[in-house]
Parts: sequence; structure tokens; C-alpha cells
Amino acid sequence: MSSPDTTERLFLGIDGGGTKTAAVVIDDRGHVVSQASGGPSNTFHNPPERILESLKQAIDGAVDGLPAPACAALCGAGNFGESRSYIDMRLPQTRIYLAGERQIGFASAGIFEEHGLVVVAGTGSSFQVVRRTGEERFVGGWGSLLGDEGGAYDMAMRGIKLALRGIDGRRARTSLSDRLLRFFGGQSDSIAFVCATDIAKRPREEIAAFAREVSEAAGEGEPGALGIVHDIAQSLAEDAAFAAGQLFSGEEAFPVILSGGVFNAGAALIDVFCRLFRTQFPNATILRPEISPAQGAAELARYLFHTEGHSS
Repeated sequence: MSSPDTTERLFLGIDGGGTKTAAVVIDDRGHVVSQASGGPSNTFHNPPERILESLKQAIDGAVDGLPAPACAALCGAGNFGESRSYIDMRLPQTRIYLAGERQIGFASAGIFEEHGLVVVAGTGSSFQVVRRTGEERFVGGWGSLLGDEGGAYDMAMRGIKLALRGIDGRRARTSLSDRLLRFFGGQSDSIAFVCATDIAKRPREEIAAFAREVSEAAGEGEPGALGIVHDIAQSLAEDAAFAAGQLFSGEEAFPVILSGGVFNAGAALIDVFCRLFRTQFPNATILRPEISPAQGAAELARYLFHTEGHSS
């Protein structure tokens, strides 16, 4: 992170998800000045008061101590009305923009004129496609009870179930069983039932965090974890292809943005996704953003601010 000149413009980006709400401040050169995070802000699984508290934690942590207020802020967290009210109160001199996952996904890849597909695979999943003409489609995003296939919660639950089958002997035991007990505080098979009962009571974001254990096990070559990663990639590729097919023909060229922590699972997941998706859309350009969604939100705030003519 850099130390900005007190006269330099600053821009705040806020991205809310099922696991955390992240806030990033950048300067007018795109350098990260500060960042912070709060709790989850997914509207399917969190009441309005918790979303607002998550937003406050993220924003306050990012802007406290800055030499000047942000010129513009872009919020991609849930409950836009209450979120905007808090930003208005906390940052009264700041130009405020609101945006969804799709706009932030494109901006994270350096694309500010929307055209293509954004695959969001964080705690949950959604697939959003748009053309320059303004036509758009939205697929998925129904929450973990009714959908969100291919998200971190889905990956984690697959891993947990596989691990428990290894513990009770229904399948060959793998390293996932040991990872499960360590991750959730168990110490031996004799208390596996207690561990499983505890898991079932935990918040969704805590369960979703086990997806990283599945990814690491897959990276070590554990067959069961590799199978889960392959299935997740296949699920995402199939739904992404369905979404893209709503607006694009098989021969068209368009960008596909892979946004969200699930794509940190490694080359195996991305390679399978790309191979399967390109069987239907061989000319698509598949991009993995190098910056976080929150930083992408800040970049979009900067872009919109200058587009409106605030460059002087």
C-alpha cells in the first residue's frame, strides 16, 4: 500500500459477499492506499442489521486515518438503500455510485464498457451476461439452500461429506478426514459425531472456508479432492455456457471474467473450466482478474468520476 499525497484524489470501492465485505481505497494512479473488511453482506443469509454492521466495519476500517475524504465511492454490497444512507452520513463530501457484481467483475478485469459474461464464484455462484445493446441475462444466485452450485459453500460441503464418509468407513479414508477434524476443532474419530453436529450449527461463511482445505488437498493430489474440484469446474462451466448461450452464438468472440475466490483453487479447476467452456464457445477470451473485486469497485468509482467530467 502507498502513502498518498494529501492533495491527491482518493476512491473507495466496497464489495459485499457471502463471507466478507471488503473495502479498498485507491489513489488516482490506481495504487492501493488502504483496505479493510467486515462480516458477510449476502442478502439471502443475513438480516439488514448485520449487513449494515459489516458495511460499517469495512468502510470505517478503510477510511479512518486517510488524509482526505474519498472523491467517489462505489458500493457493491447488499441493501443498497441502507448502505447508501450510511455512506452519505459517513462520507458526506463523497460522490456515491451503486453497482452489482457484474459491473464490478468487468471493472476488475479492466473492462468498463460491459459486453460478455461474468462468472461469480465466491461463497455462492451466479452467471451474468450482457451485450453492448443492453440485453442482459442472470442465471443462478439462488442461495446455498436452493442453488449456488460451484461456489465455495458447495465445494466445502462436498469435501465435508467425503471426509465424514471416510471417518465412518463408507469409503477409503483420505487426508480430507484429518483436515476436517483439525479445521473444525476435532481431535479424534471418537468425537467425529460431536464435530459434525457442531459443523451443522456454524454460520455459512465458516463452513465455506473449508473449501480452501479441499483446494489444498487437491493440490497435493488427493484423489477425492481432485474429483470435487473437477466436479465444481464442470458445474461452473455448464452453467456459464448456458448463460452465455442466452445472448451469444457459439462462434462469437467475447470476454468471460472469472471472479471470486473459488477460482483460487488452482490451475486444475481453471483448466477444466476453460476446456469445457470452449467446446461451445471456442473464440471466447477467458480472463482471471489480477485485482480483487473491492479494488475493481474502486477502479470503477474512479472511472465513473472522471467520465462525468470531474478530471480538473
